[in-house]
Amino acid sequence: MERQKIIKILGSLFVAVILVLSYAAYGNSSNSTSTTQSTTINGTAFWSGFNSTVVGTQNLSDVFTIQSNCANQSIGGYALNYTYAIVSGLGNQSVQATQLGGDVLVNSGNVHSQYVYRYVEDRLNASYSRCILFDMKASILLPSRLNFHAKELLGNYAQNALVTVPSNMRSYSLPLSFSDNFTNTTSVQVQALLTQNLQIIPGQISVTVG
Repeated sequence: MERQKIIKILGSLFVAVILVLSYAAYGNSSNSTSTTQSTTINGTAFWSGFNSTVVGTQNLSDVFTIQSNCANQSIGGYALNYTYAIVSGLGNQSVQATQLGGDVLVNSGNVHSQYVYRYVEDRLNASYSRCILFDMKASILLPSRLNFHAKELLGNYAQNALVTVPSNMRSYSLPLSFSDNFTNTTSVQVQALLTQNLQIIPGQISVTVG
């Protein structure tokens, strides 16, 4: 009789051990599954993206500088002085010009800076016009989608991909430099870090003129 009791107790213990081991195995399996599902983290850089595109320029800054851009410094000096005299003639339209060394600082006042540029260009001869460089800022707006050349950060694979540019990453103020070739467009280079599913990471985008 004692032997049968011992066998029953051992059998119960064996079953209990099997149940514990099975529960532990199930728990480990469950944890492993959840870890695998959370390995992709939104915002982790996976690609570096590059794009070159042409955009429109708007809202040219009212305050800007005019510089001499001549290899021949003598001609450049004459061109800058002549330009200063032309801009100063717009004083009756509230345009202010101040000559500071090799620069002329201009505040276009009540008229658009583009008007000042056109006014000056119409009164410069060809050699002077090529010598004078205008430096001002302009607002640009990136397209809502850009074709990026994307390259893996930790690999060699590359691809072209159409990437959506969020609305809060489309507007920029960029410096423009031009002489007698002003247009209403400019070429910009866009560089960004992208997630694995080709989304631009907030704050990881750079836009430059070039």
